[in-house]
Order: sequence, then C-alpha cells, then structure tokens
Amino acid sequence: MISIQDVPLPVPAIKIRNIEAEIRDLTLEIIPDKVIIQGVIHKQIFFVGNDNIVHHQTDDMPFDTFVDVPGAAPGMAAQIDIDIEKVFAELNPEGTIVTQKVLLNIFVKVEEEEVIRVALDKAGTLVEVDQLIAEGEKQIIKENEVILDQTAIKVDEIRGLISNIETDVISGKVVIQGVLQKQIFFINQENNSIHQAEEVPFETFIELPGVQPGMDVQVKPEIEFIGFDLAKDGITLSQKNVIKISARVTQPVQTRIASGFDFLAKLPVVIGENTTQLMRRSEITLDQPAQKVKEINADIINVRTEVLQDKVIVQGIVLKQIFFVDNNNIERHQVEDLPFSTFIEIPGAAPGQTVRVEPEIEDIIFNLINDTLLEEKVIIEIFAKVEEINQLNVLLDETGLETVLPVVIGENQKQLLVEQKVPPPPPPRQLIIEFITIVQRAEVAARKQAIIENIVELPCPAIKVKEPTAAEIIDVKAELILDDLVAVTGTVVKDIAFVCPDNIVRHIEERVPFRIEIPLPEPIGPGEIVPEVTIEAIINRLIDGGRRLKEIIVLEARIEADSPRFIRVVTLIEGTDITTETVLVREEVVVSEDPLVTEVRTFPVVTDVNDPLGLLTRVIKETLVLNVVGVGRIPIEVVVFAE
Repeated sequence: MISIQDVPLPVPAIKIRNIEAEIRDLTLEIIPDKVIIQGVIHKQIFFVGNDNIVHHQTDDMPFDTFVDVPGAAPGMAAQIDIDIEKVFAELNPEGTIVTQKVLLNIFVKVEEEEVIRVALDKAGTLVEVDQLIAEGEKQIIKENEVILDQTAIKVDEIRGLISNIETDVISGKVVIQGVLQKQIFFINQENNSIHQAEEVPFETFIELPGVQPGMDVQVKPEIEFIGFDLAKDGITLSQKNVIKISARVTQPVQTRIASGFDFLAKLPVVIGENTTQLMRRSEITLDQPAQKVKEINADIINVRTEVLQDKVIVQGIVLKQIFFVDNNNIERHQVEDLPFSTFIEIPGAAPGQTVRVEPEIEDIIFNLINDTLLEEKVIIEIFAKVEEINQLNVLLDETGLETVLPVVIGENQKQLLVEQKVPPPPPPRQLIIEFITIVQRAEVAARKQAIIENIVELPCPAIKVKEPTAAEIIDVKAELILDDLVAVTGTVVKDIAFVCPDNIVRHIEERVPFRIEIPLPEPIGPGEIVPEVTIEAIINRLIDGGRRLKEIIVLEARIEADSPRFIRVVTLIEGTDITTETVLVREEVVVSEDPLVTEVRTFPVVTDVNDPLGLLTRVIKETLVLNVVGVGRIPIEVVVFAE
C-alpha cells in the first residue's frame, strides 16, 4: 500500500533531514469474505529551515483499505501485520510543502477456533494443543425491578451489555458470575428523553462432567431477550432478562499430530523443554530478637524470561513471609525479597521464540543462628518449555484426540495507492444563515459509584483493625466541567482503630480527598447542582506485616440539577438555488444575553436543506423534543448548525 500526502511546513525548508513514522489507532472489522482495516500513519518530520535550524513537525495521515479473505465472517479473529517499508519525501521548489509517499506492506490472516478430532502419529510434529474436556450452555432468566429517577410516560428502549465475567472451575462444574449493564431510555412527563443506567449482577453454574480445578475455561455470554413493563405509577419498571451462557473447558496437552491436508491450523510447535534446580542461601537480621521461627511461607513473583541461542534465562523474586515468636511470646511477621536468576539449557531455542516457565518452591530450610540472625536455604525447581508458532496441515480423525484448534480460514495481502491532496479553495459563497437560541428547562439526575484505594502508614505493626471504621463525608462540592460532565469533590474523614502488638487500641484520624466525575444523561447549562455522597463500604486489609493499612472505600455520588439548556437552531438559510423545509414551533428563546432575557415566541426551524451547488460546507442535524404548533411536544430532527 502506498499513501501520498502533501504537508505544508510552518517555515520554508532547504532540506528534509528525516521522517519517522509509526502505525497508530489500528482497527479492523470482519465482514463476509473481507477484512476492513483503518489506521493512522503518525509521522515526525525533521527538516532544516532557511535559518539553518532543525525544525520538527508532527502529522497524521489516515488510511483505510480492505483485504479479500474468502471464508472470513463476522465473529472470527484476525491477525494484521503492517510494516512501513519506506517513507519518501520531496520538497517543492519554494520549500513550503513536502510531498510524502509511505509504502506499507499489509498482511492479514483470519482464524476461527473449531473443535476438531486430530489424528495422532508417534513420528509426527510435537505440538502443544488444547484438549477439549467438556462444553455446554445454560439459559438463565433474571427478573428485577428498578425505580426510575423520574416519572415516565413510556419506555423507549433498554440496551444491555454483559461485563465483569468471573469464572471458577470446580469439580464437575463451572461457576460463572457477571454483571448485566443496562441503559434505560424513557420519556418523562415533559416529553424529554431521559437515560438511566442500571447494573444487575447474576451468577449461575454449568455442570460439565470431567472438569477439574486448574483447567482453562472460555465463557461466551449472550443477551437473548430483555422484556420490560412500566407500572401505572410511571416509576416502577419490571424487567425480565434472558441470558444464554456457553462454556468450554480445555487443558493443554503435549502430543505428536499427523500431517494431512484436512485443516490448516496455527499451533505452537515444541522446540524443547528442560528442568533445573537451584538453591539460594541468605541471611537476614530479624527486626526483633526471636525465641523461635514458627514458619516461612514463600511465593515466586516478577518472573522474567529471555530466550537466547540454545538456552533460556530466568529471573524472579522469592517473596518470603517469616513468622517468629519474640522474647515476649508475641508472634511477629517480617517480609523478605530474595532475587534469583539462572539459565536452562534447551537445544534449538532461539531469540524470537516463546517460552513458558513454571517455577516451584520445593523446600525452605531455615536455622536461627542467634536471636536476631536467621539463615535460610530456598530450593527452587524451574520447568521451561520453548515453542514456536507455526502453520501446520492437520489430518482429521473421527476417533482421534478432541481438541480446540485455531484453524486458518485464509490469508492475503494487498497494495493500494491512497492520495490525499490539498483541496482547491472553495468558491465564494453568498449565503444568509440565521440562528435562534432555544431555552429548555429540565431536572437532570445522575449517579456514579467510585472505588478509592488508600494506603495508611501505621505507627506500629498492627495485628488487628477494629471494624467497622467510623467515617463521615465533609466539604462536598460539585462543579460542571463539561456540558455533560460534573465533578463531585469532598473528603472522607475516618477514625481508624487498630491494635498494636502490645494489645493497646490506638486511633488515627485519616482524611482522604476524592473526586468523582459523573457523566450526565444529557448536556446542561450553568445552574445550581446539588451533590450527595454516601459511603457504601470500607474494606480494610493489613499489608507489609501490619505496618500499612490498605483501604478500599466504596462511594456513591448523586447529583441533581435544575438548569436551563441552551440550544441554538437554524431558522433561515438563503442562497443561490438553496431550498429548505421548515416547521413552526413555539418555544422559550433568548432575546438578550447580557443581562439574560427570555420570552416565548413562535418561529420557523429548518428541518432539511437542498443545496445543489454545494455552497454549504457543513450541515449538522440533531433530534430535539420541540413544541410544534398544532401538534404538541414531539421529537423532531432539525438543523442546529450550517456554514
């Protein structure tokens, strides 16, 4: 693909030093037999001006194209590789415009996971595949009621989205939890369109014989139906939600598969694997004199790997939790980080390949040399497997191993010439465009839940935190930062009661400022905003041996606003061969801005424009609820901007 663009420079240039380019904002959409690709070539242009100073300018070049991939369909996965092969630059004689040509190489591969029984062969290629253990689906019906923030005359639509899916594989079943997020759109008594959000948690399980903890699970939820019924009171909305959930449980197995031409699959080919052991000895000085060490628990964290020729470098940290009894018979806790590094010989390994490591602590041997000096020996076993992703032709066998494979549907590449030139100046226009500002008044309410994480340094290593924490909220304020966004600020004041090792309860007053940005269902103008913030929960957890307290504060902020909304609409467009359609409305309008004076008037509003000569460069429409003369308040699409 070649993209061409003329870019004006801020100062005349005598030469282009270099241009650096990268691909950003890459998106794709799969439609039948095609993959649509869009993105931006972001460029850093370095040039020497006629002042002999190197100048810099950034520029974005959008591009879009499609690649034919027979067999592709929505819902499949696609891999896209785009390489910038060359950037050409040429200055015009005046040095004011640089013409750029960007040569792109685009490769697309479309895949779909399929359940396939593959043939095995003792002499075949050694690969790691996902063996299918079980799969199934379940339909759940979730009924709930919600109280609307305003009285509704009808509910237009409810949209749903499933999020926050969590799964647990237990013996014989998969437990699934999630949240059904709904967007409720209704018309209130003033004929305004109102939006209200709602979250409905759900949980269920699917029985799948043969599954065990530690296996991999894929869950696909689907909203099949959302039914609703608005009660006569106009605020009680009953809903019935039908969700279908499918689950597929697999486990990785290493096997040799037979070559054939039934399927083309993308699989990790096993290059090699190996195991090594290492022992790390350390001495640590305890914070307090100890009578004895009760136990040492340890985890391996921050594991990093690098594949070199014929070997794998493994680095990590052993995080140890030391529990000991001091001279006052008080059990204490101390944390120690023990870094380690090693290498594992794997013939055939090479840079660029992938590696999976499984470190395990086999044993911890410790000896209290004196009351403050502790000797430790940690024995670690590390397993490493090096793989390389390859495309393999796979042979089908109805009695073979049942697997879930990423089958290659097709792949292709394409070149395309995209030109972006500076357009000629528009012809002179003789236009008359008149506007008027409508004032609509409505009550707007919105709420949002926020989670604040806070770390409190304690004066002693606490052994317990008294629950619940006494807390209040002070200095609550609200500020309109955008037309449809309100920032609510304040401070949570807490009295934290905790027990030190001397069994004395101590108190700390902690002040935690917060800021919650609440999106509004519709834009509002300046006016009074009433905020309210409540504490839903405070969850405390001691960390770092009780020296610090990690708090999770769950807040809910709610705002109410009674503010005018100012909407500018087009009342007249006149020009050569331009014709318009209008509707007569009666609304409150602004007749003076300083001071603000309004009055109710009857006037036309443009609903459609016919511009055969193209004198208008932009026309923007918006659907508003207006009081149409002879009809009443109805939603209608009108022109709100033209130029």
